[in-house]
Amino acid sequence: MIQRFCKYLGLHTMNSNGQKGDSLITPEIFELCKISAAKHGVIPDIHPDDFIFHFLLYHPNLQQKKDAVAKYELNQLEGKWQEIKRISSADKKTIDFTDSLLMIFQDNKVTLKDVTSMRMTMTGEAEIEAPNTLIAAGDSYIILSLDAKKLVIGNDEFTRELEKKEQLSFETFGKEKIDQDTLLNPVNIDIQVLKGNWFIYAKKAEPGSVSDKTSLIKSLKVISINDEGIAFGEVAFYISGITRSAACQFVTQRGVLKIIADKESWTFNIYKADGKEFIFGEKGKLVYFSKIQ
Repeated sequence: MIQRFCKYLGLHTMNSNGQKGDSLITPEIFELCKISAAKHGVIPDIHPDDFIFHFLLYHPNLQQKKDAVAKYELNQLEGKWQEIKRISSADKKTIDFTDSLLMIFQDNKVTLKDVTSMRMTMTGEAEIEAPNTLIAAGDSYIILSLDAKKLVIGNDEFTRELEKKEQLSFETFGKEKIDQDTLLNPVNIDIQVLKGNWFIYAKKAEPGSVSDKTSLIKSLKVISINDEGIAFGEVAFYISGITRSAACQFVTQRGVLKIIADKESWTFNIYKADGKEFIFGEKGKLVYFSKIQ
């Protein structure tokens, strides 16, 4: 019956084998009718007096996708962008994160990377589909706002706010000169300076100090600190090429850091912790250099 009524309206749905024909009524619209009807306990028929589909598809004042005008141009994105804020699309709450999205646009190309990885993760085509859809190396986002300094994009998972940067933080990592005097002796610290998200930008390992079975720290997240000076948070690490994360405790005493998780634990000397940079490890074996995110 739905096919007969659509024909009455000058439209066609699908042919008898369920495949999309040359009509303007798509399988998606057909399915939507069935879903909506099921919610209300009625049959998914279109009444001949109901001309809503015909109205939407043919009214001259209703814009079709092919007529849509892009709100933004690709050259507005030229340059480097780093994610600074993330909001859950489900409950609209701001969430903590360590894997900041980095986007580098050059002409019609884009490189995507997350800040916890030390390699570029994906490079591909960049384009804007009217009116405001950004396609970046195959990923699709809705551009919610864009100006010279701030880009806000969203998808089904998150709304992300990115800031325009002259230089991304990872581009300087590993190029900074390390003061060897910093590694002379462990230092006592106030554990409060560790609160925040820390990602490893460099490691100094002596030959033979690291094997395939070594659990290497990737990032640290210090969330809270109790009255006894014990911190709680998360540690991300990888072993045999597999990245894992775990809830953990951080304990510092006399220049020593202990990271205690359920199945893993680490003990390191602390060489520097000033709230911006955190250097820890064991001189002569493996030393980690990290920055606050």
